[in-house]
Amino acid sequence: MPALVIQCLLSYISPFEWRHSIVPTVPDNFIDILGAPSINILGCHSNWHESPEFTN
Repeated sequence: MPALVIQCLLSYISPFEWRHSIVPTVPDNFIDILGAPSINILGCHSNWHESPEFTN
């Protein structure tokens, strides 16, 4: 599902192109990358929304 949402976002910004990294689904052992100050499109599983690591 995150990959589909990301594709929709990318088509929405057309005719512009996204030049930064895209990770449709971040593995759970890389959840810390979601808090990094960078220009990325990252997808995560909906179960992570309630985890303490994601909400801090």
